[in-house]
Amino acid sequence: MYVSMQILQRPLLARDPTVWYYPPMTMLEQLKTLSRPEALAAMETLWTHLLEIGEEPASPEWHGDELARREQLVEKGEAKFADWDEAKKRLFGRTQ
Repeated sequence: MYVSMQILQRPLLARDPTVWYYPPMTMLEQLKTLSRPEALAAMETLWTHLLEIGEEPASPEWHGDELARREQLVEKGEAKFADWDEAKKRLFGRTQ
């Protein structure tokens, strides 16, 4: 049976040259194995860590552009607002 060398690798310090192992999963592969509650807990932990570091990430330029565009819509009376419960239903409907 042929096995891709990209999937299986020999450990560098293996005493037995016939021993094979699976390389460690990437962070994304590990995250994909989490249940939804576990993923949310991991995300909360990551946000807490980022807040503790204290470095404020810079927002992309397009964020400011979009906020300015929406502010103009409000000033012109052309903005459309949705009830939060209705907005959640629309958003969750997109992901299903």
